[in-house]
Amino acid sequence: MTGAWVGFDDMRSLGHGETGSRAALPIWIEYMQAALSHTPPSYFPIPEDIIFVKIDPYNGLIAHPNLTDYQVEIFNRGTEPVEVSKSAGHRPARYIVDDETAD
Repeated sequence: MTGAWVGFDDMRSLGHGETGSRAALPIWIEYMQAALSHTPPSYFPIPEDIIFVKIDPYNGLIAHPNLTDYQVEIFNRGTEPVEVSKSAGHRPARYIVDDETAD
């Protein structure tokens, strides 16, 4: 098991916009590349209870068969959406801004 941690023991900020995970990731990547440099890639089988489903990114339902801008999501079998999206053609914007609250 390998981990990397970046931060102060006294809970001080790492600086504006910086996080421990973002600062630690390059360290972890460099270490793991060196540690695994002589290890061939290995693949693990997908468990039988895991399924891949084409999802309509606008509403989170199963993508309509004619939808081309779907995204594939992974689910434990039985937790996936069951309703199929009715959206197949023109689609509204994914993000709606309420003019009364927008600054």
